[in-house]
Amino acid sequence: MLEILRHSVLASLRGGFMRGGWGGKILLGIVGLYFTLLAIAVSYILPEMVNKHKPEDLSVISYTASFALYYILGDLAFRFASQELSSIQLRHYTLLPIPFKRLVNLILGKSLFNFLNLIALIVFLPFAKNLILPESGFFPSLWWLVFLIAILLGNTLLGTHLKRLFASNTKATLIKLVIIGLIALTEWYTDGALQSVSQFVFSPILSSPLALLFFAYPVLAYKWNHRYLLFNRYEERWRINDKKDGIWSKLDFNGESLLSILVANEWKLILRHKRTRSAILLTVLFLFYGVFFYKDDNIGSSMFIAVFMLGSGALNYGQYLIAWEARYFDGILTRPLQVEKFFLGKWRLLVLLNLIPFIFSLLYAFKNVELVPVHFAAALYNIGFNTYLLMFLSTYQRKPIDLNAGSALNYQGTSALQFLMIFPLILLPLVIYGLFSWPFGHYAGLLALVVFSVLSLAFHRTWIKGIATNFREKKYLMADSFRQRES
Repeated sequence: MLEILRHSVLASLRGGFMRGGWGGKILLGIVGLYFTLLAIAVSYILPEMVNKHKPEDLSVISYTASFALYYILGDLAFRFASQELSSIQLRHYTLLPIPFKRLVNLILGKSLFNFLNLIALIVFLPFAKNLILPESGFFPSLWWLVFLIAILLGNTLLGTHLKRLFASNTKATLIKLVIIGLIALTEWYTDGALQSVSQFVFSPILSSPLALLFFAYPVLAYKWNHRYLLFNRYEERWRINDKKDGIWSKLDFNGESLLSILVANEWKLILRHKRTRSAILLTVLFLFYGVFFYKDDNIGSSMFIAVFMLGSGALNYGQYLIAWEARYFDGILTRPLQVEKFFLGKWRLLVLLNLIPFIFSLLYAFKNVELVPVHFAAALYNIGFNTYLLMFLSTYQRKPIDLNAGSALNYQGTSALQFLMIFPLILLPLVIYGLFSWPFGHYAGLLALVVFSVLSLAFHRTWIKGIATNFREKKYLMADSFRQRES
C-alpha cells in the first residue's frame, strides 16, 4: 500500500506541471501562500467580528450554529466546483495481485488530504481555542470541533462523489446554478429564514456529544464513493452509449455561409469540452452578481458591476481565444481559410456571449428601471470595444490549454497577459464614464461610453484587418509554443 502511495507521489512530481516553467510554479506558490496568510488573518479577525455582531443573550456556539447550514452548503458547492479528483493510474495495477478495494481505499484516503481542509483548520482551530473554550469550557469546544471535522470530511467525500457523477453533465450543472440562485433569492427576500432554521437544528448539537452522530455523514459519503468506484472499475462502464443527439447538439446557427459554419462548429466545440463549457457556464452564475452588489441609492457605482457581469462570458472564453485550439492549431494553419474570416467568426461568437447575458439582465428592471441604460451602455462597450481587444490580445497567447480540465483553480494557460488585459477591459469604461459623469452627471457618462463604443464599431473592418495582420506575424511562434505543450 505504501509503495502504491509512493508511486502516486512520484507521478505527481513527474507530471506535466512540475516539468513546466518556473513561472507557473512561482504563481501557484504565491497563490497558495496568499490564501494561507489570508486564512491566518481571518483566524484572528473572526473572533472580533463574532463578538461585535453576536447578541448578548446568545452564546458563541449558538451564534455559530445559525451559520452552520450556510457553511455546509457553501463549502459543498465550492468543493464541487474547485476540488480536484484524487486518482491513480489504475491500468498499471490491474494485472497485479492487488485487491481493487485497496486501490479504491487509497484513492478516497488521498482525497481527504487537500488544501481546502487545511485552510478550514487554520481558520477554525484558533477560533475554538480563543473564543469557545474560554466561554463554554473544554467539552463543548471539543464537540464543536468534532462537528466541524465531520462536516469537512463529509463534504470532501460527497463533493468528489457529486463531481464524478455530474461534473461532465451540463444539465446537472445548470440545475445546480439555478438551485443556488433560488436559495440566494429566498434568503434575500425572506430576511434570513435559513439562518433561523440552522440555529434551531444545530444549536443543541454543537455543544453536546450528539456531534459524534455527524460522523455518519462522512461514513455514508465514503460508502457511496466506494460503491461507485467499484461498480465503474472497468473501462467498458465509462463508454458513452449510442443515443440520439440531445438539445445541446442542436444549439447551432442556421445558415450555409462560411461564417455561420465557423460559429456553429466553435459553439459545438465549446459544449464538447469541459474547460470551455465551464468557462461559459460561469456566465450564468455571474448574472446573479448584481442581486447582491447593486445599490439603489448609488446607480453610478454600478457601472463596474454591469461591465463585469455582462462581459464575464466573453472575457472567460475570449482571454484564451486561440489557446483553446492549441492541440489542432497546426491543422488550422494548413486549411485554406482567410484569417479575416477566421476572426470574423470568433467576433460573432463573442458578440453572442455578450448579447445573451444582456437580454437576461433586463430582468433587473424589476429591481430598478434605471439599471437598463447602464446595462445597455455596458453591453455596447463590451461588444464595440472589448471583443476586438480580446481578439487582438489573444494573438499574443503562447501557452496551450487542456480542454478536458475544469476551470476552477486551474491556472493552465495563465500568463502575465491575463492580468494586464484587465486594465483596458474593466478599468477603461470606468475612466470614460467618470470623466464625463463627474462634471456633467450620470447620463452624460453613459452617453460618452455609448459614443466611444459606436466609434469603435465604426472601425470594425480596420480592427479585423489589424488583428489578422498581427496574427499572420505571430502564427508560427504560436504554433511552435503550442507544439511544446505539457504532456
